[in-house]
Order: sequence, then C-alpha cells, then structure tokens
Amino acid sequence: MPPAIKIKPRQSELPFLARARHRDRRFKRTILLATLAFIAAVFALSPRLRVLVTDSAQNLKRETIQRLTGLEPTQAEIDAARNLRRQETTRNTHASLTKYYEDLAPPEIRTLFDAAAMNPTSGLIGVGRSNNGFLLSADVFAPDPARSYRFLPNTASVWLRQVTLIGGPFGLFLVNDTPEVRAAAHAA
Repeated sequence: MPPAIKIKPRQSELPFLARARHRDRRFKRTILLATLAFIAAVFALSPRLRVLVTDSAQNLKRETIQRLTGLEPTQAEIDAARNLRRQETTRNTHASLTKYYEDLAPPEIRTLFDAAAMNPTSGLIGVGRSNNGFLLSADVFAPDPARSYRFLPNTASVWLRQVTLIGGPFGLFLVNDTPEVRAAAHAA
C-alpha cells in the first residue's frame, strides 16, 4: 500500500474570518460557563431546591431499579426518603415562623407566642404528612422521634380559637392553661 499523501489545501482561511470564528467560540463558551455558574449558585444557595433535586434523583433511581429488576424499595430506603422530606419541612416551617415572628407579627401575638412557648426558640415544629409542618406549644407537646410529637403528661391545656397568623405558619393553639397565657390570648 503506498504511503498516504498529504494534500495541502490551495486556499487557506482568511485571517479576519478565523479571528471572527475564534471570538464566536470564546463568546459561546463564556455564555455556557456563566449559565452553568448561575445554575450552580442557585442550586448551592437554595436548600429547598437541593432537597427537591436529591429527592427526585432518589425517586428516579428507585423507579429505575424497580422497573429493571422488579425489586421494591426497602423499608430503610422509604424511611430515609421520608425523614429527608420531614427535615426539609421542619426547616421551612421554622424559617416561616422566624420570619413571621421577627417581621410580621404584632406585639400582642409575639407576647402570646412567648407566653405559650411557641416562639422560634421554644416552639415545637410538628410534621403530619411529610410536607406539612405546623407549630405546637412546647409546654403541651414534646418531640417524639417515632411520631413527630406527643402530649406531655399531666398538663392542663386549653384551645385558643380564632387565632389567624396571616403570613405565618399553620399553628395548633392547644396551649398551657396558665394565667399568663390567658392574659396574652385575651390581649391578642
């Protein structure tokens, strides 16, 4: 077989076209890198988005494994996914409570929250379904890893009705029955 002969093109690219093509490639690379950096920054700064992406990836993995092998997810995998969603719900509800308490709540509601142990530092965040969090009084309820929360024994409590937190988290106002809480509720 004869050696390959390299044929040199007779006409080369014009220098101004080569520079223009090089600038176009560099510009497109810069746009791509800026877009990727923006997406990475949004992803890094948004815990909710991170959890959503992680949860979606786990669901996709679980679905793929189930379709390919017919294996159902283990109880440990199901519990891990549920706990991840509950933790995110707790974080979101606490952030909502903190924002409401510090920025939106009138002084009377803040006084009620303090008296009823429902402020951001002492309030208990309960999670019913894994994506619905709510605020509970720490004087009436205690955290329970098996059920999210439980009643404290031998605690006299009373329901506060017609308490609406506009812009705040959902709250169940079963509070300790003390004179301080009754006075704060009456003022609110």
